[in-house]
Amino acid sequence: MLSRFDLTRAGIVAVAAGLPAFAIAQVKDVASYQAVIVAPSADVHSGDTSVFYRVGALQEGAVVLVDGESANWSRISYPADSFAIVRAEDATYDPATKELKLSKPSRLFAGNKTSGFAGSWKALLPTTLPVGTSLKVLQVEEGAAGSGAVAYRVPVPAEARAFTESKNLRKATPAEVSAFRAKGGTVAEAGAASPTPTAEPVAAAPTINTPAASPPASAPSSTPSTPAVDNSLVTPMNTSGTAGAPASSSPAPTEPGTTTPAPVTIDQSTTNAGSTPAQGTPGSTPSTASAPAPAAPVTANMRAAARIKELDQAFDRVNAQPLGEAEYETLISEYERTLQSLSGQITPRQRTLLEQRLNILKFRKDLRQQQLALLNDSGTVQQQNQQVLQNVAQVESTRVYSIVGQLQPSTVYNGQTLPLMYRIQSVGTSVPRTLGYIKPDPRFSFNDKLGQIVGVIGDSSMDKDLKLNVITPVRIDLLQGVPMQPTPQQQAPVQVPSAPSGQQLPPVVIPDSPQQQQRVVEPTK
Repeated sequence: MLSRFDLTRAGIVAVAAGLPAFAIAQVKDVASYQAVIVAPSADVHSGDTSVFYRVGALQEGAVVLVDGESANWSRISYPADSFAIVRAEDATYDPATKELKLSKPSRLFAGNKTSGFAGSWKALLPTTLPVGTSLKVLQVEEGAAGSGAVAYRVPVPAEARAFTESKNLRKATPAEVSAFRAKGGTVAEAGAASPTPTAEPVAAAPTINTPAASPPASAPSSTPSTPAVDNSLVTPMNTSGTAGAPASSSPAPTEPGTTTPAPVTIDQSTTNAGSTPAQGTPGSTPSTASAPAPAAPVTANMRAAARIKELDQAFDRVNAQPLGEAEYETLISEYERTLQSLSGQITPRQRTLLEQRLNILKFRKDLRQQQLALLNDSGTVQQQNQQVLQNVAQVESTRVYSIVGQLQPSTVYNGQTLPLMYRIQSVGTSVPRTLGYIKPDPRFSFNDKLGQIVGVIGDSSMDKDLKLNVITPVRIDLLQGVPMQPTPQQQAPVQVPSAPSGQQLPPVVIPDSPQQQQRVVEPTK
């Protein structure tokens, strides 16, 4: 019996094998090609699923460069009217020139087209820009009255990438590319597979503390290629406080004696192809050493390390939740998606770690189901739950709600390592389950409704990659008169076996709430 067995690692794998699998998309590098938008308006997202926020839109006939594909999504060059975000504490701004210089290494933030800085949490670039990098400022984002600038909008570097659904585009013909350029559009030429992990040595550059008094010293030295995994580039994003941007670690490990990459100036150039030139000292003589310093290539190892870091943090948060509230199903799908998408790009040790944590999540999900079955054996519990479900059905019949349930914050999609969303939990069940996720919208005060029963009207869609019910809200009603799920006075004891691999599991907790009298169900106006 599951509640009494002594789990071994083999046993966990056996339990996991019996659970349903997810069909997971996988974005792979492809030889870049030009593609034309065929949809009337194609949303462009900061990540490769619809749960990532919008960074722009492309109109029918626009041409983009594609260098990555999955079954449902394509990785593309950014729309021309997009922007990146730099936090005020990460740079110094010169109002006279309308330029800023980075005071900390930064990967920038992908600009949220809907909410600007407030909703921009995802790292834009795979590698950090060095201290001293100059950026043209498109717009200053002010904070509360009198608090000054909180962030700056800057042009998106040419090497940045976004995502759109593959159904929105197809390969462009030469005539379509010419027509797009004739209207003023810019798109890079198609080339070899991108990104490529073969990095060329970068010439030595002047140190940042001494502004380019002389041209760079010598030709590139025979420095070995970049290490297999550069963890300094994968610090997760966090928009709260001063810890949101990439950590202030070195941009990339080099041999002793090598110098920091020269600061560069990024501007809104007339073409998306090519690198931005280095900012030299006025009057200095051009030389071959002062050629544009290409951005470090986006290697598969960098992507893998960044993704594993995100999952590690999400695992710690979910594993600390009570058994009855944890978002196991959601994080399981994220782990399975990652194992599929990083196949061939991670080391055996990394794969083993991911699989171990995936099995722990599946084990705890199965344990919760066993506990739910024990609780539901009580006829009193079934009767009480049925009464709550009837109350919910009465509410749903008053209006056409997309979903009704208790609004809760999401531990997985918390806006730091993964996109921000709120979850709707079921009511009328002994152990609450997640019914769906709601995308944030500045029109609704979500934090004021946390823990309350709400009815949501909006556009509901099943995310094809993560198998999640994601709702874009149009209206949210705070519902009164729907009692929280009742709990039995006596619960059957459940033995919690030790966690695999020495992991400590938090105690089993089922939310208790006092039994309430049935009241008239009325939506709040």
